[in-house]
This record gives sequence, structure tokens and C-alpha cells, in this order.
Amino acid sequence: MGARTGCLLGRIRLGFGGDAGIAVPENLSAVTRQGDGTLWLAADELAALDVLRPEGPRAHAYHGHRRIPIASALGLEEDCEIDIEGLDLEGGALWVVGSHSAKRKKPKRKGKQDLARLAEIETDLSRFVLTRIPLENGSLQLDRRAHLSAHDEGAASLIDLLEGDEHLDPFLPREGRVPIPGKDNGFDVEGLAVHDDCVLIGLRGPVLRGWAFVVELAVEPQEGGALSPRRRRKRVYRKHALDLDGLGVRELMIHGDDVLVVAGPTMTLDGAHRVFRWRRDTGRDDTLVQQGDALEPLFDLPMQVGRDRAEGACTFDWFDEGDSMLVVYDAPSEMRRVGEDSVLADVFAL
Repeated sequence: MGARTGCLLGRIRLGFGGDAGIAVPENLSAVTRQGDGTLWLAADELAALDVLRPEGPRAHAYHGHRRIPIASALGLEEDCEIDIEGLDLEGGALWVVGSHSAKRKKPKRKGKQDLARLAEIETDLSRFVLTRIPLENGSLQLDRRAHLSAHDEGAASLIDLLEGDEHLDPFLPREGRVPIPGKDNGFDVEGLAVHDDCVLIGLRGPVLRGWAFVVELAVEPQEGGALSPRRRRKRVYRKHALDLDGLGVRELMIHGDDVLVVAGPTMTLDGAHRVFRWRRDTGRDDTLVQQGDALEPLFDLPMQVGRDRAEGACTFDWFDEGDSMLVVYDAPSEMRRVGEDSVLADVFAL
């Protein structure tokens, strides 16, 4: 099913020149917005967060860039790659999720070595992160973060919680098996939305016979720095299978009582990214969400071959509260660049 092209309201200039020597990230992957307009962003090849502030009310430009490393606070090596794919602000805290995916080496188009590189698959535990970091007076309280992570001995990660799942288990990167990489329709987190104690985790992959998945957890921080999932019947999560026209989940956002879903290709393909409105069932059981009353296609995001891949999105106030959506892009085109330290993000009407 097709959808109309999104109504572009305008563009926002994101200035990254505040910290000396920091260039515009080539791989912006997540964004969320504070009530005062401050933007929190992440690039998926870093273990840090970027902060930008608006130049004034209804500002169309952001500056005052700061970069905040978070690896050490999460018990990781400083030069690791968390592969941050989702950010959200809820309950006075910033939530961060890594991709939890295995990765395959990229061919370098240099001949026989490429076949060998395609056979190399890595599982990096630094990607297995779901973290809640309290935010006070605009500053992250990293010493008070709570996490669902594989790094602490005896701690559970999202992968551990999903072990044995009838749909997802064959795709999980687990010890003792050769995992399916995320970009090969393996397990790959790319969306995060939090409302009260409900955490929605959107999966780019796997997509099964055209159905994409969202995992729902109810969690609460505990003393000692753990996020404790609450058990529902026999397990601690719900699953929602969404009919997104064969696409995977690339981003999630809370919008009133609904969830906005940005969907895009699961594998490394160039293709349309489509925005859906999901009128979420708040019951207790797993759900199969078909298009119709529960799932409405809203519009398509523009795309270019090899450039301007929509990666992160959040609700935005262009005219009124929450009337629009801000989108940031991986691999920005030259037309999206402003000087050496700025890049343009798009704002679409909802």
C-alpha cells in the first residue's frame, strides 16, 4: 500500500561547531527533544551523546554543541561502539538503546579479500545496552544510571529475556551459535519509545513474512543500577507484530495516546521510509496489528539513492505542541550540509 509524500514544513539547522575539532556526524541515528527545545542526538558509531540548544523560541537553528561520552559510566571501553539506535526522554530521564545486533564485515571491493570479509561476523556486547540515565537541570546523572545489560556478571540483557521466543530466538546473537547479522534480517533494534514504565523496542529485523516486531517491557529502576522487568503471566515482555508493508521498524515515537512508527527496509537497501500511526492496544496479550483502524499509513519520507537515509525522529513543535515530526539523516547529502559544521534536518507535518 502506498502513501502520500510527507508535507515538508521546513528545515532545522543543526550546528556542531561548539566543541572544537568535532565535525558533523556522518551517521546520526537517533534524536529526542526536551520540553525546553534542547535536542539530544546520537551517532551510531560513537559511544557518546550530542546536545544542541535552540537559538530562541520557535528557533529554526540549534547551536551550543556539547558531546558527552557515556561508555565509561556504562562499564564499557571508551573507544567502543554502542551502536545507539534509539533515544527517548520520559520520567525525568534519558533512555538509550543499542542495536543488540551482530555485524558482518563490509566488502572493500578489492577482489578476493572481499569474500573472506563477508564471512567474518562479530558480536559486540557493547551493543547490548538499554539504559535509563536521570536528567537534572539539563545534566545527565551518569552515576545514577540504571541498565538492562550484558556487561555485569549475572545481569540479564534484552537478548537473555527473549531467549526461547518462538519468533525471535532463531535470530538472536547468542553464545554458541553463528548469529545472523542485523543487516541480513537478523535481530536489530532501531526504535525506542517510553511512556511511564512501558518501554517499546522496535525491531528493524527480523521481518517474518512481511511482519515487523515491537517488544514491550514494563521496567523499573532498582537500587544497585539495574532495570528490573516486571513479569506478565509467564514472561516479562509482550510482542506486537505489525503489518508495515514488509518494512522493518526504524523509529518509534509517543504521540498522544498513539505511537508513530517510522518503517524502512530491513536490509541494506535504498527505499522509501513510511510513517504509520499505531493505535496501540494496552491489553495484556501479544497482538497482531493489521492496517486498518489500528495501524494507519500516514506518509512517505523522501529518499535518495545512497544518501539521506532517515534514521532518527522525534515529535516537534513547528506551529503548535506536537504538530510535527523532526527527522535526522544518516549519510547526509551535500545539499543538506551548511558549511563545515552544520547539517539540515527536516520537519514534516503530522
